[in-house]
Amino acid sequence: ESVLVSAAGQFKRCLHRRSVKEIWEAVELCVKSARASNVKTYLNRFGDFNTPLQMAVIIQKMLQPEIAGVIFTINPLTNNSGSLLLELIEGNGEKLVSGNAEPIRFKVDRSTKQFSPLAANLSNGAFPAKYGTLIDQLIARALEIENHFGEAQDIEWAISRNKLWILQSRRSEERRGGKECRSRWSPYHYKKKERDYFMLR
Repeated sequence: ESVLVSAAGQFKRCLHRRSVKEIWEAVELCVKSARASNVKTYLNRFGDFNTPLQMAVIIQKMLQPEIAGVIFTINPLTNNSGSLLLELIEGNGEKLVSGNAEPIRFKVDRSTKQFSPLAANLSNGAFPAKYGTLIDQLIARALEIENHFGEAQDIEWAISRNKLWILQSRRSEERRGGKECRSRWSPYHYKKKERDYFMLR
């Protein structure tokens, strides 16, 4: 993760590890992924990255969410600052951020907070309304995070047992100004400001 390069999806992420042994094995896999050939190929697209990467591994409690997804505080489909893009999927969000499932997408008006489904064949267009105030909380929290960092964010979130969880936040790719084009979005940590933000909440 850097200001110009996201490396989204390039490193190993391990889910559903239960024992201490399984967790340490997962940590080793994550550290080793920094030296993988795909990472070197990816980074070389943006310049000379011969300096060995340093990997920090985050261990988090695994949720079993009812719904999960990503919210972008500036719609990356249009780069329109007047709307947010909400992507959601039933169950674990890993299927979404890994590109293995098509999400339900909603455009959210920044001013009115009104939803507009982006799929003509959407059978459950009122799906977010099922969770009522939790989705409203998500939108409010997303804008709060954007204000905290001072720039557009894409944010991974989940709803589990009637509680909203903000999992990760990172600078929106559309605002990096770099050469990278992403076919899938995946939030990662955003350094010290993120740590300060989440430790205060």
